[in-house]
Formats: sequence, C-alpha cells, structure tokens
Amino acid sequence: MAEDPTLILRKQISIKGVIQIDSDKITMGEVTFPITTKSTYKNTRNQQYSLASICYLHLTRSLDHGEYISSCKASNIEPVSYLDRERILEDLLAPLPQTKITLMRKTRTHPIDISKILDAYAELKAIQPTGVQYILLPRDDASIRAILFEKHIKNDRKNIVEYGKHKFKLINDPEDVESIDRIAAVFLDGSTWQFNGWPATLTARMSHIPIFFLLPSNTLTPPVLSFSATILREDVPGDDSNRASVAFWSIMGVPSAEQE
Repeated sequence: MAEDPTLILRKQISIKGVIQIDSDKITMGEVTFPITTKSTYKNTRNQQYSLASICYLHLTRSLDHGEYISSCKASNIEPVSYLDRERILEDLLAPLPQTKITLMRKTRTHPIDISKILDAYAELKAIQPTGVQYILLPRDDASIRAILFEKHIKNDRKNIVEYGKHKFKLINDPEDVESIDRIAAVFLDGSTWQFNGWPATLTARMSHIPIFFLLPSNTLTPPVLSFSATILREDVPGDDSNRASVAFWSIMGVPSAEQE
C-alpha cells in the first residue's frame, strides 16, 4: 500500500530533507507526486488542500500572511487560509514518533529557491504606492464596517480608517479611486453580479492583493466564490475576541501593536 503523501512530507520536514515544487510535480527526497495530489489537511469547508499548497506553506512559513498570499499568487499556488495556517504548521512541525521516521537520500534536483521569492516580494513592496490605500467593500457593507472598521474611524470621517502609519479609505465602487493600483484589498459578497462593470485592470490586480469574505456567525459554509478568498468568520454573539478583525489586519500587514 502506497504511503500517505502528507506523512512523507512530515518525514522530510523532520529530517530537513529536500522538498521541491515544480510545475507538474512535487519531489520529496526520492519520492515524486503529481502536482494535483491532495493532502490530508482540510479547510473550513471540509475541502482538501493540495499537497503543493501544504509544501509551499512550509517552505514560506517565515513570511507574514500578507506576504505569503502575494507569494502564492505570484507562484500560482492555492494559499492556505489564515484560519487554518497555524493549525497546519503546528502539525507539520510536530515531532513524529521515531518508528515513523525513514531516512531518504536527497534528490539531485535543487529545491525551490525561496530567497528569490523574498527578494521579488521586497521589490514589489518597494514600488507600491504611498499614501492612502483603498479597501473595496460590497454595497451592503454594514456588517463588515461594524466588525472590522467602526472603532478605528476617527473624527466622523466615516470612510477613513487609520492604524498608526497605515491609512485606508473604504469605498464601494472602483471608480472612486484615481488609480486601481491603490486598491489594497477587496471584499466579496458572494453574488455573481458584484463584478458587473468592474474594469479588467481591477480583476487582474485581484490576483496580487488579499481577497476576503466575511462569513456570518450563523452560517456554516460560505457560498461558491468567484475568486480564491480568505474566509473571515464573524464571532458568535457574546464573544468579544473579534478574531476576524485580528486576522484581517494581520493579513493586511498591520503589526499587532497597532491594532490596539
């Protein structure tokens, strides 16, 4: 019986073995799997993450989540949700029982060069526009505003959100920005008509910026979404921890000290 690919990955991690992702295959030691291979890890919708997604999460674990999302999009890898990230990384890095560890010879092929990805992302960050960035919300944005932004809007400026040096403007129409490059994040509403009239340059930019969907506390699973998105789950009534806000601003690159 063939060994579980996820277990092989964990073994390679435990011995600091070679893990390589190519366009059509994944190589771990002397074992190769098709790029379409699934892992045993599942998301909040009970869908399996691909083995490539889990390998890439491990290889880029030093990145903050915002950098990780951008790197995934640049490398055409399905990202692991922020809500699943810590759980999966903790399991990947957990020690295996000694009886399950088998030493594999290193493959002759070279591993993915993460340093180049980090350098490329640093260059991308360097050319991002300065000043106010925009967050594009659905027309019906009351819940999103209340949960994520309301307490951080100052001086009755209902659309300006400030976190220390970070400043964002909330908009509902992409035509309200002078440059599409200033849109830093987009929230989906799950409808098929949300994108009607949106410029092609915006949908192209959405391949390089965080996309979110706010899931109501009384809903178990999100609808089918047009873009890969990070699912932020609204806290149940009585829970004031506001995990959705913490997750959102962490992905947006706002240090936790500025979220107070």
